[in-house]
Amino acid sequence: MLNGRSLSINLSANSLNDSEFLPWLLAILSASPLSPRALIFEITETALMNHLDLAREVIDALRKAGCRVALDDFGSGLSSFGYLRNFVVDIIKIDGGFIRHVNDNALDQVIVDAINQIAQRLGALTVAEFIEDGASAERLVKMGIDYGQGYHLHRPMPLDRLWFA
Repeated sequence: MLNGRSLSINLSANSLNDSEFLPWLLAILSASPLSPRALIFEITETALMNHLDLAREVIDALRKAGCRVALDDFGSGLSSFGYLRNFVVDIIKIDGGFIRHVNDNALDQVIVDAINQIAQRLGALTVAEFIEDGASAERLVKMGIDYGQGYHLHRPMPLDRLWFA
């Protein structure tokens, strides 16, 4: 990894549906000096739902190549937990809809806690999306969430300033 850093890349449903995408990506990975472990490919529940077989093939190939895979926006779909039966992922990114009010909404707290417990049992890390305030960040730390993202933690910035500064 580049000084312990990793890079997350969103995979679109169109990419999953393109028969030339996976061979192209694997060729790029094998020619790159970057460690595959430094790459995290994020796939949304929506992309999984619409392309189950292709998504499984891509996820398996990326993990076999040494990359990590994150299930993005987890909890946003009606069948969220069912996907965990069919896909082995390294990271579960909890949908921001449950995070925005986690500090003051008991139901969101229960849902986030349940997702975190399941992820831990599966050996997956958790990421809370859309952390907007300090109180929510503190609660998520107490709940045992592994990582967070959101404006409270850091504002977006150009890649060259982030990686090469």
